[in-house]
Amino acid sequence: MRGTPAEIDAILAAHAAAEPGVFDLEHDIAFHGAVAAACHNALAANLLAQILELTRDEAFRTRLPAYTDETGWRHHDQIAAAIRDRHAAEAERVMRTHLSAILTWLNGGSAATDREDPR
Repeated sequence: MRGTPAEIDAILAAHAAAEPGVFDLEHDIAFHGAVAAACHNALAANLLAQILELTRDEAFRTRLPAYTDETGWRHHDQIAAAIRDRHAAEAERVMRTHLSAILTWLNGGSAATDREDPR
């Protein structure tokens, strides 16, 4: 709800640069960074920046389970649409679903929640 039109355009552009079914770390970082910037929440943006920087560390990445079909693209698509349409509650709900799927993956489980329709 705090995002300016330019910030929302940046979210949409970051998502548009990603390809469904293909995980690209830099596209993921750009998308999450654009969402964080549009939130105008300095604490959240700072925490996200630290987490995303950690994901660039190859030593850290080699400790993660093999990446599965949980690319997050569908979640990102739904988050971007909700933000574009200024549906804050929907954006929050889908972001929670997305973060839960990522947490499951980070803990070595499957990310089956990406295959479910979070609506």
